[in-house]
Amino acid sequence: MSETWSGTPAISGISKSQRRLAALLADVIPGAATIRVHFQNPSRTWPHPHAHDTAGGLVPPTRTQANTAARWNMRAHPNAAPWGEVHEFHRASARLASAALTVVDRRR
Repeated sequence: MSETWSGTPAISGISKSQRRLAALLADVIPGAATIRVHFQNPSRTWPHPHAHDTAGGLVPPTRTQANTAARWNMRAHPNAAPWGEVHEFHRASARLASAALTVVDRRR
């Protein structure tokens, strides 16, 4: 596996733009292995990201980091509808998946 931006590995089936997003998000929220994005806060219609490290611990982003990470994920994955559901971006694999699927996968 060859290395690209910020040490993000080149993975087959993943586009350069997806790897670039992973590298950029590593720079925006250092230490984040996954970033969850959703619109589930009823007080305002705006993306609400949550970042976690490899051990599952919370990596609290600043408001600017959170907004940037959420916007970049949504722009990079416009067809990941509905955004009312929680989606999780895995930085190591540069893939976005439904968080519901991620929970099921972890239980196996």
